[in-house]
Amino acid sequence: RAVKSELPIALGVVTRNPPSAQDEEEKVSATTTAAVAQPPEKRSRQQPAGAPTISKPTTTVKASQPQGPAPTAAAAPRAVYNPLKPAASAAKAADGVQSANSGPKPVLPPVVLHSLPNGLQYEEAKSGSTDSVEARSGQKVEIKFSIFTVEGKKALLERGEIECRIGKNEVLGGWVDGNVDVEEVLASWGQSVVGMRQGGKRRVHIPAGRGFRDRGGDAGKSTPLMFEVDLRKVLT
Repeated sequence: RAVKSELPIALGVVTRNPPSAQDEEEKVSATTTAAVAQPPEKRSRQQPAGAPTISKPTTTVKASQPQGPAPTAAAAPRAVYNPLKPAASAAKAADGVQSANSGPKPVLPPVVLHSLPNGLQYEEAKSGSTDSVEARSGQKVEIKFSIFTVEGKKALLERGEIECRIGKNEVLGGWVDGNVDVEEVLASWGQSVVGMRQGGKRRVHIPAGRGFRDRGGDAGKSTPLMFEVDLRKVLT
């Protein structure tokens, strides 16, 4: 007895079920994993089907051709060493110094000498204060002095700051430093203080033979001296 089958029979044809949504997700995941696993250079070369081709711009560098030989800077002339140049420069500098020194020298005012009653002469080096009184003979004064030679090499014989009475030999106070005895000549040379004011200064010219006798050695016997005196104060 023949039984009729209800199933369709097709020769050489395999019927498959359509893919499910889960199968599609697994296929996409597998494709993405394979793309990530590929090297960067291989991935960059692969483009999705149907995507437009993008051409990268290229830059061409064209080397400039020289138009001619490059100009060269003119070399500075090389100085030739002159062994006489240092000596010539030194001589020129010396000539310049000599020319500067050979210029006109300042003219000093002439020295005006005033005579004392005892025959000595002095020059007024500095005027004293007009607010002070003039020193008179017999007054007690405070002076600063120095005694030195004037011929040849200047030599200091004695200096000091003392109190004395004008016209007297005695030193009443102060100090002296030297190798002569100022009290031997103080009475005579001290007359130069008469008429001076406080702060004034005089230079007394002592001729040869008017110097020291006992404790001055040869000072003033055959050579002139200079007695420079400053009036500090008029005490009485």
